[in-house]
Amino acid sequence: MCHVKFKSDGQHFSWKKPVTTVHNILVGGLFVDQEGDVVVTNHFTREQCIVHFQPAKKVQDDYKRLTGEVRDVEGHVSYRILGAWDTGLELISVDDVCCQTDCRIRTDIRLLECGKIDASANEKHRLEERQRASRRQRDLTGEAWSPRWFVPKEDTDSGTFCYMYKGGYWKARLKGQYPDSPYIY
Repeated sequence: MCHVKFKSDGQHFSWKKPVTTVHNILVGGLFVDQEGDVVVTNHFTREQCIVHFQPAKKVQDDYKRLTGEVRDVEGHVSYRILGAWDTGLELISVDDVCCQTDCRIRTDIRLLECGKIDASANEKHRLEERQRASRRQRDLTGEAWSPRWFVPKEDTDSGTFCYMYKGGYWKARLKGQYPDSPYIY
């Protein structure tokens, strides 16, 4: 078990190291692999960060990849972590002002990032079935689908259609309110 305690504010962190394996010691290209889940606990705030190291045998060329989540005391995810253990990490804030249609909160993608491939495939299937049911319901009621933040517009130079921003999103984001926005995940 590893521990770090900061004298300045009293915060105390602990974690167990991931499993480290050195491959091809006798023959072949030598490389180091980290794998498994590491739980970092902040004993001061009781927050936890769960980091999943992808094993080389599962992802081969992308074997240094890792994903993680920072959870508060109640278990709510406040941050997501993506990256590689040898080059750098990206911390993504999961804020409450995020529109419920934002693809950053897609449940199937979150599962995939955590290495849960089968669960991700099942969740993707559930989401697709939900979309199909929604489309069937609109067809029954005669309701036409129209994008909330964009309008289709013809490009006069090429004759093709593209989507132009029609406004409203940034004002809604500032308020943290997205009226009539469907819950699609």
